[in-house]
Amino acid sequence: MPRRKEDERFVSLGSKNIWSPYGLQSLSTEKFGNVATLILSGKHNMLSFSHRRAVRIAN
Repeated sequence: MPRRKEDERFVSLGSKNIWSPYGLQSLSTEKFGNVATLILSGKHNMLSFSHRRAVRIAN
């Protein structure tokens, strides 16, 4: 297969500003502290999961 004439260009990834509880669990202690501070200051958001809905779906 012939090579492309131009290099592929990709869009740079933006910063993550909406977090799920499961994503926070996988962070190191230092990163978790930084993200928790941003969430509490209102600069980042956190997804909320309804426990009642999850229990109804499981039953």
